[in-house]
Amino acid sequence: MNSDMIPILITATSTLVAVFITNYFNMKSLEKNLKFQLQLKNNEVRLNKLENVYELFEKWNTYFAINYLNYLHFHNKKITQSDLFELIRDPKVYNSGDFQKLITLLNIYFPELNDEYERVNKARSEVVKYMNVDKEINVKDFVKVQESFENVAMNFKKEISELARNMKNE
Repeated sequence: MNSDMIPILITATSTLVAVFITNYFNMKSLEKNLKFQLQLKNNEVRLNKLENVYELFEKWNTYFAINYLNYLHFHNKKITQSDLFELIRDPKVYNSGDFQKLITLLNIYFPELNDEYERVNKARSEVVKYMNVDKEINVKDFVKVQESFENVAMNFKKEISELARNMKNE
């Protein structure tokens, strides 16, 4: 081998090694950037889903409150039974699918909210016990369980808000 070729081989080899090293670090940088972009996109999707959860819960909570307040008016003898049935008979509410969508979003995207939601559901079931027309109820107790439900529902919305704040800070 010619002695003039040795510097050329060394230069070529070092150039190839430099290209491989540069490509390796460029690939690592690209991979990191891709993971970061994917995480941002996933976070954005989850945040949008969480906003939907908040809106759907607020809507459901409002409809539920309207219904139990109508029952309260009935038990306070401010409206008749037929008035009550007319007020609570809104097919848009029951056929909208919003509640099912809320539960689906909670189960798929936000299992960390399940415990707090179970508290809401338990408080709701206490209110429902008073939502009947067949027997007299203790109105003061009914108001107490309504207030308890409202507090639990407010805590649930705070949990959703806190989760959203944490997601924004990630």
